[in-house]
Amino acid sequence: MKLLKSPTVARAILAGGAVALVAWVAATGRFVMIFACIALVSGYLHRPLRYEIDEPFRGWARVTFGHPNCGQLEKDGLSLVIHINRKGQGCTSDRSAYHVWRRRIFFYIAPDGTKKELFLRDMIWLDGVHQPDAEYPYEAEDLFVGTEKEFLEAGSPEPSRVLTKGLD
Repeated sequence: MKLLKSPTVARAILAGGAVALVAWVAATGRFVMIFACIALVSGYLHRPLRYEIDEPFRGWARVTFGHPNCGQLEKDGLSLVIHINRKGQGCTSDRSAYHVWRRRIFFYIAPDGTKKELFLRDMIWLDGVHQPDAEYPYEAEDLFVGTEKEFLEAGSPEPSRVLTKGLD
């Protein structure tokens, strides 16, 4: 009886149980099912961000996070949706989604609702995340929509540009 109370024996029994569980999963073909469940739960916890940009917007855009006058991020399937209007403004009351790794995808949305995917370093150029400060107390992301030539000609955005005005 004293042998069963030993921490070493308890660890060995747990390790043996874990090995037996892995062997059972592999032998019965349930590995794929268990992997699919883990992938589904992981995808749910860290939904991809889908940026929907009103066509034909081109130029610097800003997405503001944590703004109390904005709505929550929309959920569409597994994606969280950030909408950027024709003025290059997007905002949400949700905090920044950058605290966890997320896949990001970008689309132009035509007036008739059709979508065209935009790709990084082709039509999307990321500038970075603005940390809250006295001038603009919200976390924000700046990105450029346009060709590489347009991006290079535009230069970096000014911190207090018009894109941040009109959200209050």
